[in-house]
Amino acid sequence: MSIYILLGPEEGEKQNWLDREKKRILSEYPDAEMHAFFGGEDEGNMLSEVLSQSSLFSSFRFAVVKHFENAKKTDMLYQAIADFMEEDAEDAELVIISSETNLTSFPKQAQKLKKENVITFWELREDEKKNWIRGYCRKEGFVISQAAIDEILDSVDNNTQEMKNLVSSIILFLRLSDKGKSTIDLEEIETYSSRTKGETGYTLFR
Repeated sequence: MSIYILLGPEEGEKQNWLDREKKRILSEYPDAEMHAFFGGEDEGNMLSEVLSQSSLFSSFRFAVVKHFENAKKTDMLYQAIADFMEEDAEDAELVIISSETNLTSFPKQAQKLKKENVITFWELREDEKKNWIRGYCRKEGFVISQAAIDEILDSVDNNTQEMKNLVSSIILFLRLSDKGKSTIDLEEIETYSSRTKGETGYTLFR
């Protein structure tokens, strides 16, 4: 049985960990089934079925439960997770992702997990966030000013997933509107904001 719990506010690093784990699973089990569920949305009967029954078509099942903080103890999904923690399945892995920083709201069985199976991803320090944005822009062939970095940090939640989404959009916007542009300053951020503020599906399509 393999269970991992990913905690904390840093969504970007959680996603990186999940991507690496998926890649590892698929390298070992090329026919692995991949399933995603969401706390507070999925009833749990499908998760229970995936975790408790071996598949006829693959040698391994990989299930991810996102936004576990939205699940209630009365939900079937919560019970399905508790039941799986009592089992000894060798052909399945469960990854539970939550923005919480402790196991208080998890089934009591989670307390028995090994320390290496519960990973907390903390928010980056302010200087680390700035370096992350600077490094990401550099990889994309852009130089970004300190003023532009500060503006980006004022506009997003403090995790690398949000930063990546916004910076990627800005870079794409600059590549499409000014192909010779290789620097991002406050002026470019303001232009991007003003041009995309009232964007709709119809104007974007045009």
